Amino acid sequence: MRGQVVNPAEGQEPRCLHLGRSGERCEQAAFEDGFCERHGPDAAWQFGVAARRKLMAVLLGIAVLWPLLADLWRAFQHWRR
Repeated sequence: MRGQVVNPAEGQEPRCLHLGRSGERCEQAAFEDGFCERHGPDAAWQFGVAARRKLMAVLLGIAVLWPLLADLWRAFQHWRR
């Protein structure tokens, strides 16, 4: 599987091949496919920090707006009768 490191130099591990937004390389040790655990093909399902923040922002927005939406729904139902 992905447990072995690619061509390790003496005293140094190969770095991950992933390039960031600014072109910087990942500092993590690479497996035989050239990528670390975070950036490898098996990592597609993991949430990054930005995704977690967006998810938390959406959930917080729903929690804050829920009473207002419930009141609007009740007013709409009352108006329909």
